Amino acid sequence: MDRRKEAILRAITDDYIETAEPVGSRTIARKYGLGLSPATIRNEMADLEELGYLHQPHTSAGRIPSDKGYRFYVDVLIPDPKISEEEEQFVRDKMSVPQVKADEVLRRALRVLGLMTHYAAVAITPSLMDSVVRAVRFVPIDDRHVLVVVVTDPGLVQNRIVEVDRVASEALTVAGQRISARLRGRALRDVNIDICMELAEEVPDPNLYPVLMEMLMEGLADTSEKVLVDGTINLMDHPEFRQIARAKALLAALEERERLHEVISMSAQIGVVIGEENVYEGVRDCSVVSATYGGGGRTVGAVGVIGPTRMEYARAIAVVQLVADMLSEMLSGTMSA
Repeated sequence: MDRRKEAILRAITDDYIETAEPVGSRTIARKYGLGLSPATIRNEMADLEELGYLHQPHTSAGRIPSDKGYRFYVDVLIPDPKISEEEEQFVRDKMSVPQVKADEVLRRALRVLGLMTHYAAVAITPSLMDSVVRAVRFVPIDDRHVLVVVVTDPGLVQNRIVEVDRVASEALTVAGQRISARLRGRALRDVNIDICMELAEEVPDPNLYPVLMEMLMEGLADTSEKVLVDGTINLMDHPEFRQIARAKALLAALEERERLHEVISMSAQIGVVIGEENVYEGVRDCSVVSATYGGGGRTVGAVGVIGPTRMEYARAIAVVQLVADMLSEMLSGTMSA
């Protein structure tokens, strides 16, 4: 594509992203200082349409970018994505939290993504099955309840409250220390029934063993990847989804968590998936921007946003990458408050 066509395609895409209205040649000539007459711009627009980068939604309307046009815009035309230092500090402040469950960290991240982009935010939680055990703790809450805490590399915390019969807190502490020593360095997927049976000798009170094993297995049960979604209401503010039937179809699609997992996983590999590129038909009116996060040299999940193909791509890319980087920093223990 020559420079003139690139400039016109960029102007049309920028204008359509801003206004949600089809763009005519006179608008481009008046607003974007390309030094071209409306007639020349109109001819170039016709060529871009023939090449598949633009299409005309109505006979008398201007043009709007096609998925192919958006792809060229994202790959070639937009400047390096970045946000201001003030916005970066805002994100950092919102996400700076003490060590908590992975789900809660991600829910905070999703709220930040929704606030910063005004699109729906999606995350794939880490699968703890490949994580390596750092520590197991049993923390008494009261006479009948114990908090099971599993800490894994890279810095993920999984905890659950389990109801038990009365157990001395000293016995729980000792058992937790001994079980931690035996499990430390093992991947969670390797913690099976045989290993749990081996742990019996580490429990100071034989009567405590069945209770602790139940607690441990419950504490390790919630280890599969999940898809979290937040901010779907944001999509209703975009004109593309103000038609009730279209909005209902999109909201229904966002409830299909397994399919969303495919969408975010695919997007995270290449950064941006646009319209018909989506593997899931339910979101082919949308674009997806996502990025992976991890710690200890491993990728453990992904975060992203879903919005109309008329997306503010530069901003979405910058915000998603920032949030993913901060999640990685938190998991690596390097993020400052």
